Amino acid sequence: MATDAGSGVDDLSRHGKALLAGEGTVCIFQRAITDLGGMLWMTQTAWRLLWVLIGSMEPGNYVYYSMAEGARRTGMSYGVTRRAWQVLTTYELLRLEYDTAGMPLRWRLSPHLCWRGRPWKARIAQKNWDAERQLTTLAQSWDTPAQT
Repeated sequence: MATDAGSGVDDLSRHGKALLAGEGTVCIFQRAITDLGGMLWMTQTAWRLLWVLIGSMEPGNYVYYSMAEGARRTGMSYGVTRRAWQVLTTYELLRLEYDTAGMPLRWRLSPHLCWRGRPWKARIAQKNWDAERQLTTLAQSWDTPAQT
């Protein structure tokens, strides 16, 4: 059964589907990236690192490499890359997650900025991201000394 009488539309569709299947697809949230573009604290090196992280993240927004590997991938020195990581973590664009023993396990990019994974899970991840921030703030308030 021939369709489109040899117009090449079917070939183009097959090629597009093959690209999507072979490459990871990332959703960038337009408002978040636009708002981020106006922030003066976002340095050129932080942008460079952010795009490398977005381009190499796994589903669920996880990144499984160290700062040293980030420096290698960006072509920047370790010190410059470390400052860029600090900018991203300070402004909650990136978090370091730990395993049960308290050892660094992986990095996670904010699901408010971008998402790699099933689309309907993005909103759940955003709510969890916000809840984790609230728990961290609450836990910090518990460290006050007891009054006697």
